[in-house]
Amino acid sequence: MIKEETNNLDEVFIIGKKAPFKIKKDTVQYNINSYKDGTERKLQDILKKLPGIEVNETSGLIKYNGKLIETVTLEGDNLFGHNYTLGTKNINVDMVEEVEAIENYSNNTLLKGLDQDGKVALNLKLKKNRTDISGNLELGLGDFKDSSKIANNSSLNLLGINKFYKSFGTVSLNNVGLNNSPFNFSSQASNMEILQELDYFSEKIIPEVSILNVLGEKRANINNQLFSSYNSIFNLNKKLKAKVNLYYIQDKIKTIQLSKSNFTFNNEVFNTFDNTNTSKKPIQYRGDLELKYFNSKSSLLRYTISARDENIQTASSITSNQNTNFNTNLNSENTFLKQHINYTKRISKQKALQIDLHFSTNDLNQEYNINPSFLNTNSNTYDNQNNNQKKNVFELKSTFLGIIKNNKYRFSTGVKSDKQTFNSDLINLSEDNSTLFNNADNNLYYSKKTTYATGSYNWNLGKLKLTPNVSLRLINQKLNNHILDDNQTYNILVFEPSLTLFYKINSVSFLSSNLGLNKNTNPIQYLYTGNILINNRTLLSNIPNLTLQKNQSYSLAYNKNDLFNQSQIMLGVNYIKQEGDFFSNTIITPNSNTVNFFFLPEATESTNFNFSYSKFISALNTNLKLSTFHSIFKYKNIVNNSQLRNNTTNQTKSQLFLKTAFSTQLNFENETTHDYSKTLSELTFTNSAFQNNFKIIYKPSKQIYGTLTANFFIPNLKKRSDSFTFIDTEIWYKPKNKNWQLSISASNLTNENSFLQIQNNDVSINTFSSDLLSRSLLLKFNHNF
Repeated sequence: MIKEETNNLDEVFIIGKKAPFKIKKDTVQYNINSYKDGTERKLQDILKKLPGIEVNETSGLIKYNGKLIETVTLEGDNLFGHNYTLGTKNINVDMVEEVEAIENYSNNTLLKGLDQDGKVALNLKLKKNRTDISGNLELGLGDFKDSSKIANNSSLNLLGINKFYKSFGTVSLNNVGLNNSPFNFSSQASNMEILQELDYFSEKIIPEVSILNVLGEKRANINNQLFSSYNSIFNLNKKLKAKVNLYYIQDKIKTIQLSKSNFTFNNEVFNTFDNTNTSKKPIQYRGDLELKYFNSKSSLLRYTISARDENIQTASSITSNQNTNFNTNLNSENTFLKQHINYTKRISKQKALQIDLHFSTNDLNQEYNINPSFLNTNSNTYDNQNNNQKKNVFELKSTFLGIIKNNKYRFSTGVKSDKQTFNSDLINLSEDNSTLFNNADNNLYYSKKTTYATGSYNWNLGKLKLTPNVSLRLINQKLNNHILDDNQTYNILVFEPSLTLFYKINSVSFLSSNLGLNKNTNPIQYLYTGNILINNRTLLSNIPNLTLQKNQSYSLAYNKNDLFNQSQIMLGVNYIKQEGDFFSNTIITPNSNTVNFFFLPEATESTNFNFSYSKFISALNTNLKLSTFHSIFKYKNIVNNSQLRNNTTNQTKSQLFLKTAFSTQLNFENETTHDYSKTLSELTFTNSAFQNNFKIIYKPSKQIYGTLTANFFIPNLKKRSDSFTFIDTEIWYKPKNKNWQLSISASNLTNENSFLQIQNNDVSINTFSSDLLSRSLLLKFNHNF
């Protein structure tokens, strides 16, 4: 007999590198550790590096495969809503393990499989040990070269997760130019929420002062911001879920801006200038509540309410060519309340019904004072401009959704009522506040009532998806001008068709096209007649008209996102034609601008081309991205009672980005940007600018790494001597097996204290300068717990 022998084998360990991404149906899962280089602090820093994802540095808006994302969810829950930048700007990157890009996203679970909006969302998967309470504390203190104030960049973030609730809270204080909130008071950039709620808000007629954002927030945003937010979802029981979002923000933004203009037209040449020193103090309180009640497995009742109170006080001192030193104060008070009730009933696997009820009210009051008077230059008086607007919106809509085989359809009917009042007065006052005379009054009532029906059908024809959409609207407009005792009524039936085509070439590329016709009503900002003073030299007025604007839009796009070969191509063109719009007749003198808007059935056209290519070149261990945007804009205007002038502006912006991925201690990153524009009018004007950002990333060990960044900017290539160089550096130390880090950073080492830019347009040569944050040194302690 053969004797059996037993041998013990040594253990064998097979270690493989985790794949940087996984694709599961319509979801891409990014393992963010595969894209880190150690310099990332917040979630937004790593999102910029994920293939297919783009982040707008100014607004925080995020795109995936060229499409704006709907929201950023946390472990599947929509904690932040449209204010998702709250999470991307503040969540520490070390808390997140995966980012999922989800196509065909729906915030309503009962509509899964029926919703055909094609929305995109990102979902954050947290590290497994991030349960109960965890967080991040940052303490950063330092100094500015040209200021006695202490540089500060500190924050506390708390994340709480268990089976009963999910919450994220943040408190931050900084005066180094950062905006850690989803709200923007320093520039005119719009976040996702503003884009979604435009119909509910009144527009400010007197514009707020904004800072130059060409160089980004950390250069020109001289601020002192305190921001806090608490966001939580509570699972109260199996049927009831509550979401609470609370926000508070206050800031103090300072800027010194000089604007000069050299005008040449009608054989007349003159110059104007305004040197403005501004202090802007915004403050906002806000609370949002959402309740979801699942009556059954097939029905959902959802109620949301949002209450907001905002106040912005802006004080300016202005030295101008009017041989006068003006002191101005603008106080803007804005209160907003919006309620939404939604009922969803899943009738069957193939059908669902939704009923929506919206109500919102917005009160906007603006008071503008200017001393001495703009109106009465012969006496020691001042002017007071008061604007009061109120807007109420009510909408009731029912929507039926269904699917036949693989084809989805949607049909909606509803009514919408939009009522607005606008009152203003511009008065001249003496030193004892007695009224000398009224210059202009406005007292308007405007209403727009719409009854509508819309429908769409999504045909799936193999690789081709064809979606026709039709909308039928009966619009009734009424405008009552009580000052002029003038009443206007306008009724129209509007038919608006559109067509969307989607062709899937293969698993990584597709073609898409959109064609559409629609008509828009005009905002109340073009319906008042009395003059409104908006600054120390400009008066606005209108000739009202209720005629609708006709729009045509056509687009074609090609997209290829090959993650396996680490390459992406996006190519697109779109054309928009607007027939009928408000044009301006601007009377410009050395001391004043009078602008009168009037409606003309003339066309404005814009054609945009965009191209983007990114590729990881393995032979060079380098990521390359090339993007180009070119637009052709044709428009008309009138200056100083001239004939209607035809203008065409061609603008091109090109960027080349390179980043190495060497397995060495040293890596490099470079981005080159070139802007060029050419305007053809009675004369030809060109503008061109150049910018180059170069970064060195040095990692001598796992515990120490540093960056050195050089930013070179030429605002006008015709005057290359007016160039600016900014140098920043940062060094981090992270002890092994410790949860704390130390860093030291220095910004604007060259101490550039102002920025100058010269641009031409069809009527003038304009020079603009703004002060900048001075050189700063910051020592920061970072602790994760």
